[in-house]
Amino acid sequence: MKERRGICHLCGKYTELTFEHVPPKSANNKERARLLTGKEIFDTKKLSTGKSLRYINRQQGAGNYTLCRECNNNTGDWYAKEYIKFANEIGYILTNEIDMKKAKGIGLDSDKLYFQRIIKQILCMFLSTIQPEYAMQFKDIREYVLNKDEIKFDTNKYRISMYLLKKYEISHSGVMALLIKDNGKAVIRKVAIMNLYPIGFILEINPPDKEMDDTTNITKFTTLKYEELQKVVMKFSITEKYSLHNFTKKFIK
Repeated sequence: MKERRGICHLCGKYTELTFEHVPPKSANNKERARLLTGKEIFDTKKLSTGKSLRYINRQQGAGNYTLCRECNNNTGDWYAKEYIKFANEIGYILTNEIDMKKAKGIGLDSDKLYFQRIIKQILCMFLSTIQPEYAMQFKDIREYVLNKDEIKFDTNKYRISMYLLKKYEISHSGVMALLIKDNGKAVIRKVAIMNLYPIGFILEINPPDKEMDDTTNITKFTTLKYEELQKVVMKFSITEKYSLHNFTKKFIK
């Protein structure tokens, strides 16, 4: 197979890159995937007229060549296993314990999660899905992920939010500036979005005080220690397919 070289989105070295599955293979990403990226998931004209969005087919699952072998192996060992456990637990609840036709959300009560590892896996996936030139700009996030024992995270500069998906969707936006109408005013939100069934995530850069509707802020877990088991009691909203379009009425550009 042809060697793929480039800048590792995590450590920043120019080297041979390995395929990073986003989400991890054991979190509903082992088979061929249909991926939505970038502006396509914001094409409100297609949605309003019923036209199909344009997918990218990934034969080996969703992901790309974004991490060097060392970073891929380290993050897989440190974080991915706990994220897989979390995603599969959410998936089990959605599939077996609620009526998806009626449910608007679920409650999660667990004292068996290393949530710092889950957060760092989420951030690693964001780095893998954003444009490489942007990934290099987030030195603070990269250093936070590269050191499994790091607990310092700028919660004023970044906000990580989560929601659940009713239907299968794998998509990510990269870093984008959204112009949204809020109380009659146009507000710019700089965001990156990942929809990784059964969970969706939003990373906001320099977020306003008001949180996005129908999402749960999980940023507080960034300051946990690597070996710290956290009791998690939270509620998560369930959204329709193309979850980012729950902003369509407010979305301007």
